[in-house]
Amino acid sequence: MEGVRRSLSLSATQQPGTSTLRRVSASLSQTAGPTTVERKCPTCRARNGGSEFAASKPRAESLDDETLAEHWRGFRSDKIFFTYLRCATCEQVYSPTYFSDEAVDELYHSMGDNTAGEDPATLTKTQGGYVDILAETATPRGRWLDIGADIGLLAGNLRKIATVTAVDGLEPNIEVHAELASVIGADAEIFTNLADVNRTYDGIAAIHVVDHLLHPLEDLARWNALLNDDGLVLIVVHNEGSLLRRVLGRKWPPYCLQHPQLYSPKSMKSFLDRSGFDVIAVRRTANYFSVDQFLAVGLAVTGIKYKRRDRLRSLVLPVRLGNIAIVARKRAGVVGVR
Repeated sequence: MEGVRRSLSLSATQQPGTSTLRRVSASLSQTAGPTTVERKCPTCRARNGGSEFAASKPRAESLDDETLAEHWRGFRSDKIFFTYLRCATCEQVYSPTYFSDEAVDELYHSMGDNTAGEDPATLTKTQGGYVDILAETATPRGRWLDIGADIGLLAGNLRKIATVTAVDGLEPNIEVHAELASVIGADAEIFTNLADVNRTYDGIAAIHVVDHLLHPLEDLARWNALLNDDGLVLIVVHNEGSLLRRVLGRKWPPYCLQHPQLYSPKSMKSFLDRSGFDVIAVRRTANYFSVDQFLAVGLAVTGIKYKRRDRLRSLVLPVRLGNIAIVARKRAGVVGVR
């Protein structure tokens, strides 16, 4: 869990600086083992391969460490990502070749917060929409753990629910802990590693986290063990079955080096079932953007330069990007991976 981060780590036009790039590239080159490893399907653990789902030109698995470090974050038209397959057994979309655990830790250590240059008030609207879906489909109560809490945008919305008593945060980036603490309050705790969590919870939230995990089955088994009976999970992921993915093809933003696997409603239900959870609801979500940010991100993906305009930052619109929110409940009598 050291590498738990969310998408949109930099503003649309921001790329790693030269010093950061050199440091990360050097760190990758100095890892004890190989930079990349071969993986089983993260849902069914099959090694039988499958049909190719998407590939960049050139493919990430053919590039050196410096080039991979350069493409690790930011929105750009020359997208590089590890080739995705659709598993022949369970239909999960995943990269059979991906960074090693050690390499992922080095890469994530170079990242800042996840506001992506957007106004936190605008991002809070998006997070509030996730919490609304949770409240509409289940009864959140008690103490929650926000995994990948960042600066507390989701946690702040969760705390507004009268039946939620506290929200702890799991956030590896210690540089944002002070801001996170100001949101979750003195009655909550902040952890940097899942192994440090020493209590149980009535709910766990993970927004754009599961598609970043190298070992999702093992991590979900740990989440299951941390939940009280009938505990809830709120998960948000990109939807590889979305219309936007079909329209944009290889330029679809979730095709990136940070996602070792991608989910659809069907594959997420299968994954959660194997992890000991019963799905309550799957809902489409909306992301709120200022017009300025939306144009910057959209045009960066197509390779068109855009000059930021402050007057457009106050105009905020909801946009459906094909993301999905999943609410599920811990299955009675099940702990760990099936």
